[in-house]
Amino acid sequence: MDNIRFFLFCALVLVVFLLWQAWMEDYGDNGLAEPDVVEQPAVPAEREPAEREDLPEIPEQPAEADRPALDSEATDTPPARAERDGALPRGERIRVETDLLRVEIDTQGGDLRALYLLDYPVELDEPENPLKLLTDDPASLYVIQSGLVARDLPAPSHHDRWQAERLEYRLADGAKTVTVPLVWEHESGLRVTKRYTFHRNDYLIELEHEVENASGETWRGTQYSQLQRREVEISRDNMFIRTFLGAAIYDGAYEKLSYSDLREDPVNREVEGGWVAMIQHYYTGAVIPPADGSNLLYSRLLNGDRHIFGARGEPISLAPGNALSLSSQLYVGPQYQQRMADLAPRLDRTVDYGLLTILAKPVYVIMSWIHSVVGNWGWTIVLFTLLVKAVFYKLSDTQFRSMAKMREFAPRIKALRERYGDDREKLNKAMMELYRDEKFNPLGGCLPILVQLPVFIALYWVLIESVEFRHAPWMLWIQDLSAPDPYFVLPVLFGVSMFIQQKMSQAAMAMDPIQQRIIMFLPLVLMIFFAFFPAGLVLYWFINNIVSMAQQHYVNRRHDAEQAAKRGG
Repeated sequence: MDNIRFFLFCALVLVVFLLWQAWMEDYGDNGLAEPDVVEQPAVPAEREPAEREDLPEIPEQPAEADRPALDSEATDTPPARAERDGALPRGERIRVETDLLRVEIDTQGGDLRALYLLDYPVELDEPENPLKLLTDDPASLYVIQSGLVARDLPAPSHHDRWQAERLEYRLADGAKTVTVPLVWEHESGLRVTKRYTFHRNDYLIELEHEVENASGETWRGTQYSQLQRREVEISRDNMFIRTFLGAAIYDGAYEKLSYSDLREDPVNREVEGGWVAMIQHYYTGAVIPPADGSNLLYSRLLNGDRHIFGARGEPISLAPGNALSLSSQLYVGPQYQQRMADLAPRLDRTVDYGLLTILAKPVYVIMSWIHSVVGNWGWTIVLFTLLVKAVFYKLSDTQFRSMAKMREFAPRIKALRERYGDDREKLNKAMMELYRDEKFNPLGGCLPILVQLPVFIALYWVLIESVEFRHAPWMLWIQDLSAPDPYFVLPVLFGVSMFIQQKMSQAAMAMDPIQQRIIMFLPLVLMIFFAFFPAGLVLYWFINNIVSMAQQHYVNRRHDAEQAAKRGG
C-alpha cells in the first residue's frame, strides 16, 4: 500500500474521531440533553414550610430535625417561595477583592453569590470585562452555599440571615490573606461565626464555622458546603471544540458525572476525605472537606434543572461552655493543574483530556516545562514539535529512506501498470512479487505516521482543554492559540507546505491518474478543515511539515549519493 493511501487513512481516522466526538456531545450521554420535567410534590399542610429538601440530613435523625434551616416562620416563608420561583433570596452584599478575584457574599445564607476572575476577560478585546464564574442570576444560577445542620439545638443554614461587620473588604498591599467574618446568634446562647479566608495569588478559599455553645445543652451537628448550579446549554461556536459540562467526584477514585447521571442516580456516599466539583471548559468549582475525616458526598435535584452537589462532615458533639471549629476548602477558578493536584488527590483530573489522558498528560507536562524556559506558548509549541521530531527521527528516517528507495521501483511499477491495465488482481500480484524479490517492504514508511497520530490528537486535547492556552498569544496576528487563526494565514501556510511535501513524495510513487488527483486535492481539503482548528494545533502541524520536508530532502540527497557511489564502484 502506498504511503499516500495510509496518509489518507490517518486523515480519515482523525475526521471520524472528531465527528464521533461531536455526535457524542449532541446525542450521547453527556449531560446536555433537555432536562426531564420533575414535578415538585405539594407540601403537606401539617408540615412546617421551612423543611428543606436541599439540606443534607444527619443519618439516623428524624425528618423533623431539618429544623436547623429555620430562623422563624415569618422570615423563612418568603425565601422558600423565592427559591421555588428560581431566584435566591437576597440580603446585603459584601464585596471582596483580591489580586485575582472579585467576590460578592450575600448576608442571606452567607453564600458566595458572584465571583469574577480578574485575570480572565470574557473576550480578548475586552480586558476590562472579567469573566463571571459564579452568579445568582436565575437563568444561569451557579453559587456556593454552606452552613450547619444539628440534631436538637438550632444551627444556621444557607437559609438564615448573617450579620456582617462591614460590606467592603480588599486584600491590602503586602498582605497574604483577607478574612471576611459573618456572625449568627440565637437566643439559646448559640453563636456561630462563619469565616471566608482569601489568599494572595490563589483561587483557594478557606471556609470555617466556629461554634460557641453558651446554652445549657449539648450541641450535636456538623458543617456542609455545596455547589448549586442550573443546568444550561454550552455555547458552541466551533463544531470541532466539544468540552464537558457537568460534575466530578473523588471517593477514592475519580469519576466524571454528567447532569443526566446525577438525575438518574443521585450521589450519596460515605467516604474518608473525598471532594465534589462542578466542571466546565477551563474552570472548576470544588468543595473539599477535611481529608482526615468521614464525609457524606451527596447530590440533589431541585425543580428539574437545578443540581446540588455537596459534602457534609460527620456529626460532632459540643458540650455547654465549649467551642469548636469546622473547616473545609473551596477552589473556584481556572484549572491550574499543579495547584489543584497539590490541593486534593486527583483534583487535576477535572481537566478533561478524554480517552487519551494517559498521553495528553505527559504532553502537557513537557510543554509546561518548555514554557517555563521560553515564556511563550507559541514558541513552546514550535520547540515541542522539534522535540517530537527528534524523538521520532529514526522512524522518520526509515520512512523517508523507504520513500527514496521507492523511487527506484517507480519506473518498473509504472511499466506494470501499463502492462496489466485495469486488471487490479494481476497488477497487485506482480507488485507483491517485485517487492518480495527486491526484499522491500512498502509499509516501511507507515509506522512514523501511525505513531505520530496519537500525539497529534493528544496535543489537540491539550490545546483545547488547558486554560494556559486560553487567550495565549504567539506573535503578530496570533493572539489566541486556542482559537482559529482569524486571518487563516496558518491554515494556508499548512496547505502550501503539505502541497510541496506531496509533490516531493510523488517522485517516489508511480501513481495512476486518480491517485494523482487525490494527492493534489488533499492539501486543499485539509487546509479548509484546519481553518476551524485552534491556531496552536495548525502551528504544530505546519512546523511538522517544514521539518519533515527538510529531513526528506536530506535523506533523498544522502540516498542519491549512496547510489552514485555504488554505481561508481
